[in-house]
Amino acid sequence: MRRKSEGGVSLKKRVLVLLCLMLVTLSGCTVWERAENFFSSNDEMIKNKTIKMGQDDQVKIVPLYTQYNQYLEEAMQTGSSNDNTNSYLKHVLGYIDEIAEQQNLDLTYLKSYFMLQATEYKEQLVSRTKELMKQDTEIKKIIEKSYTASHRALPKQTNTIFIVPVNSEFMERMDVMGGVAGLATRDCFILFLTADYDKKMLDYAVAHEYHHTALYDRMKLDTSLEDEASPLIHSLLLEGKADQFAKRVVKGVTPAWVEPLEEETKQHVLRLMKNGELTQDDIMDGNKDKDVPLWSMYRLGKDIMDAYLEKHPSESIADWTTKDAETILKDYKYKNDLL
Repeated sequence: MRRKSEGGVSLKKRVLVLLCLMLVTLSGCTVWERAENFFSSNDEMIKNKTIKMGQDDQVKIVPLYTQYNQYLEEAMQTGSSNDNTNSYLKHVLGYIDEIAEQQNLDLTYLKSYFMLQATEYKEQLVSRTKELMKQDTEIKKIIEKSYTASHRALPKQTNTIFIVPVNSEFMERMDVMGGVAGLATRDCFILFLTADYDKKMLDYAVAHEYHHTALYDRMKLDTSLEDEASPLIHSLLLEGKADQFAKRVVKGVTPAWVEPLEEETKQHVLRLMKNGELTQDDIMDGNKDKDVPLWSMYRLGKDIMDAYLEKHPSESIADWTTKDAETILKDYKYKNDLL
């Protein structure tokens, strides 16, 4: 009887162990199946694309979907905050480094941009990345069309364009920008996209960021203004020129950030700039404590360039692109509020 009892206990233990193993196995399958739902073999099929412009000029379009998938798959298996950051550094920023080396680019500034970082909302980013992957062909067509028109208006030898699915942390910012944001450096710009991006805004953003890179090619040190005033004023003109260019290349798009400021507000912001009371962030993102509206940099830049081009309507894009600050501001109505 004792042996039978021990055998019964032993059998129960074996059944219990087997059940536990089944639960572990099933649990493991559930996690893996979730990952499989997010990442498929088709994900690897999205390629970089190089487009020739004539004999010598070209642009390389680099979607980062695969790199984001690799980062997310690895990060979701650990759950650690440090592992999350390290996975992003390895797969996303590491790949950007590879492209930089191939194209002989200095992307130090671009890699430090606040929107290029690991996310806490991984499943949402997985979904967004997959949606953008489905639209890859259309996205590339829009970029190629706008880039070709921009190149025709103001030629440039080489460029690299990164396409990045935006983190959920920045969705509020993206919503008011048509689901598109950009950042440019020399010979390279990056486009951040939501899954429901506005196609015309993408068209416009390509032209806007293209102008930055074309200007960087042609730009010489502008010493026409006092050193203290020049950094923020040059930022206004940089954005004002890019929006004037994009408006000419892409018709019928009016981005939210070029809405005019009221006269009193305009003078107020310009005087704060003149007195050295504003930072780059203040005129970019606004400052409620100082009564500085959002996107003042773009809105004032457009105002200055509108005034200049109204007086010089026949001046070519190439000419006003490289025009120095003193010349552009010479007859500006609010020059005394700024300088």
